[in-house]
Formats: sequence, C-alpha cells, structure tokens
Amino acid sequence: ESEVGTVFGCGDPTRTPVPHVCIVFIVLLFASDDMVERILLVKLAALGDAVMASTLVPAIRARWPRAELAWVTGQGIAPLVRSLQGVDRVIEVDEAALLGGRRMAAARAMVRAWGEIGRGWDLALVAHTDARYALLARASGASDIRRFADKRGPRAGRWHGAEYARLLQDNVDAAGDVAGDVAGDVAGDVAGDVAGDVDANADLGVDANAAARPQANSTDPPLAALRTDALPAARIPAGGGALILVAPGGGRNVLRDDALRRWPIISWQSAVETLVADGHRVVAIGGVGDAAEGAACAEAGATDLTAGTSLLELMALIRASDVVVTHDAGTLHLAILLRRPTVALFGPTRPDERIPSGAAVTVLSRANGLACAPCYDGQRYAICASNRCLNAVPSHEVAHAVQSLLSQPRSALRA
Repeated sequence: ESEVGTVFGCGDPTRTPVPHVCIVFIVLLFASDDMVERILLVKLAALGDAVMASTLVPAIRARWPRAELAWVTGQGIAPLVRSLQGVDRVIEVDEAALLGGRRMAAARAMVRAWGEIGRGWDLALVAHTDARYALLARASGASDIRRFADKRGPRAGRWHGAEYARLLQDNVDAAGDVAGDVAGDVAGDVAGDVAGDVDANADLGVDANAAARPQANSTDPPLAALRTDALPAARIPAGGGALILVAPGGGRNVLRDDALRRWPIISWQSAVETLVADGHRVVAIGGVGDAAEGAACAEAGATDLTAGTSLLELMALIRASDVVVTHDAGTLHLAILLRRPTVALFGPTRPDERIPSGAAVTVLSRANGLACAPCYDGQRYAICASNRCLNAVPSHEVAHAVQSLLSQPRSALRA
C-alpha cells in the first residue's frame, strides 16, 4: 500500500496528496474475482444430477478459494452435500412442499427457504433448467444470478458435469460456447482429477451390439471430493466371492418416475441368478421407493438392502463393492463419484451426457441403430410401447460385463 501511495502522491509528504485518486487506483489494482466473497449454489435434486453438479465445488475453490460457499439442497440429498469437501454451509429446503403442487404449501416453503438463505450473496448459481428453482435465489441479494438454461444450459453430447461447471464462466455466447472453456481450465488447476485416475474402458468382450463407452472430453473437470470422515463403516453381507451391487430401481424423484430408464425386472432376476451361480455375493440396493424391485431380486438369490440403508450407508456400501450394476440413475453417479467399476444399462438417455471421461464404466444398450434413440430431450421422452433400446439387452451380457471388470487388475479399477 505504501508503494501504491508513493506512486500516486499519497505516501510522500513532499507531494500534494490526492486521496480520492489513490482510493480509485487501489480499488482498480486489487479488485478481481477475489471480490466475490459469498456464493450461493442452488441444486435441490435429483441425486445423480447433484453428483454431476458437484464439479462446481472444486471449480469455485480454484477460482475463489476464500469465498463462502453455501449449497441449497433438498432434504433427500442433503447428506451427500454435507459429505463433500469445500461446501461451507448446507441449507435444506422442503422440495416436496415447494414442488408438490399445493400453492399455499409451496408459498410457505419458499418463504421459509428465503429466511434460511438470507441476503448479502454476491453470486447465485442455479443448477436447474426449471425456472421455478431460480425463485430461491431471487431474495438472496445477489447481483449476478446464473441459471443452467438458455446459453448456459446443457449442450447435447457433453457430459453434464462439465456443463454445470460452465456456470462459472463470465462470457458465454449465444451458442453456449465459452472463451477459455472451464473444463480445460479447472482440470488443469485442480489436483486429483477424476478423469485421469481411472480408465477401464478397453474392450471388455461384451456383445458386439452393446454400446461402447463414448469418448468424452479428456479434460472433463473433477467431481467434488468426499470429506475423509464422511462415510460410516460399510455393512457388508457375510460370505465369500466378489461383492456385486445391483440397483434394479431408480429413476424416481419428487417430480417424476422415469420407468423408461429401468431394465425389466425379469431381466434383473435372470442376471442375479447367473451372478449368484458364479459364486458372487449379490446385494440389491436402492431407496425406499425401490422396495418392489429389491424384493424381486431377493427371490432370485440377492440380499435385499433397498430399503435398509441410509444414503451415507449406501455410499459406504458402494465404496466397498467390487462392481456396481445400475441403470442411468443416482446409483450410477454415486459409483462414479466413489470410483467403482460399473456396468451401466442405458436406453433413452445418452451415456456421453452422463459419464465423464476416464470413469470405469461399461455401457450396455440397444440404442445404436434405432432411429428413435436417444429420445430423452432433457424434459420428456418419446411415446414408447416397447422400449427396445433397453429391454432388448440380454441378461447374459450383464454377467459377462461384470466378469470382465472383475478380471481387470484391481489397481486399474480402484482409485
């Protein structure tokens, strides 16, 4: 400060001081991105989307290491958000009341949320395409509110984790392109990039009709890291053999039930029977809403924990597993976050939008060659009577893909 003052006459007693000029130049010299002191991130659901949106946390820390970061989240995924390094404060809101359709309940929930959020924020990032979520940031006092829509919205064929991270870019043109794409910038700045840590996407010997893992951007930004003490000890069922987790449900949240993302339960039962016959410990996982699918897998020989674990207990179990088999659902993204080898069943959605580069994920699908696939546009699906893109995947391919992942050196699969 004394050097600046000397240059402009403030620190030299022999010169006439010009205090206002000094103040202006000091502000200009020292004003930067560091002037952003309080950042509000709004991401209530769903589980998988929240995992992908966690790329914002290391990106924010790389750009504004001293800023306060608060994450506004729904009650269902709050335990996940609390487990992430770099989040200073978690603000829970009642997403069921906000979006449940009753206007008075939604209004009361919004007022309560505004009270919890408070004012005085510098930047608000609304990681939702639905404009209703932006209302949560309206009373924050932030002069800069950015929503995951329009020119900042997700672009087709890009991993959504990288697309969420683009919310931090100041200059986005009408086509959604960014000067100095955040994916490359952050990946170079943040240590422990997930993209380079695990790569088990070589030919796994699955059927030629199965979809290969799409080639994603090699500079995909990293997901947030977990706090070292975030997860409890895993409750692992007794027995020998590899621990294989199957997630036959999923695709459900407070707003919708995406049945087209789910493989037929009879196919799950057939796959479980084969895996059990191969000597593996097979455990069905999911949430309370997946109890029917879990019970069906138990009939085929799996241990059913679909309704018996909390979110953090589920994450601990995934971390302890050898392979996870799942749809395009929250369990897929948890497995990627926890760096576990995964077999992912895809139909109407695009794997390249859901899976980052370097993830140990084998994709099985019959979408290739179908004129209608992928049919999900981010909001709705095409009217579909047969769902061939997913239903036509045979159960033996799942068992084959699991065995192929198990045959990989453990050091190549576990980060």
